[in-house]
Amino acid sequence: MFQTDQAIILRRIPYGEADQIVTFFSRDAGRLSGIARSSKRSLLRFGAALEPGSVLNLHYRKRPNASLVNLESADILISTLSITKSLPRICALSEALELSLAFLQEHQPEAQKFDVLQEFIESLIASEPTEDRSLLFLYQWLSLSGYSPMIDRCFTCHRSLDHELTWHFTTETAGLLCLPCSSMSQEKIPLSAEGQQVLRELVKGSGEVTKGAKEVHLYFTRYVEHLLGKRLKTYAFLESSERTVSSR
Repeated sequence: MFQTDQAIILRRIPYGEADQIVTFFSRDAGRLSGIARSSKRSLLRFGAALEPGSVLNLHYRKRPNASLVNLESADILISTLSITKSLPRICALSEALELSLAFLQEHQPEAQKFDVLQEFIESLIASEPTEDRSLLFLYQWLSLSGYSPMIDRCFTCHRSLDHELTWHFTTETAGLLCLPCSSMSQEKIPLSAEGQQVLRELVKGSGEVTKGAKEVHLYFTRYVEHLLGKRLKTYAFLESSERTVSSR
């Protein structure tokens, strides 16, 4: 059955000498994978359309009892070639696509997630990523995936974050712990006053967070690793890069 969907390319893997296995996020059909035959040799049907992050009208054919669809051609709606000229943009896009691969279910349409991912990709094309914009995307993605950490009150006693106390992040409870409740936690990260303000802004749905955003982003990345039981390649690369820079 021939089908055309709006889709975002999540990943492509070489398959044999000329083909590629492409995983994509269809707005109407969820996460799917397909084979793009001869796509490494011929630019006629796909050109640069299969670049990760590209938003397309993707034409494909479903095969009976087959796990892979046949990719026929694509019309580019949003190209990500400009992102490849900037390392910060590449890393931000890589994080977003890795999160998509980790939290999207096959054949499960999620239009709201699609719109959030597309909006983030468009922001990377328009300008360099900021810590607050990347953090907001990560928080939105976790929330839409059903894994929103509790960041407005203590996970144990439910004391509001507005209380002037010392607060900690903890991946064990997927949220915050106030000082009295954190005494029994072994994996905790102190939260600064700036970090507390960032969390308040996130709860309100505001993107106006700058100072403290890096600290909170670090917590969320650790939370993602806790959920998945592994480290995303993007996080490992960024950590390695920071160590290299600091050693110079």
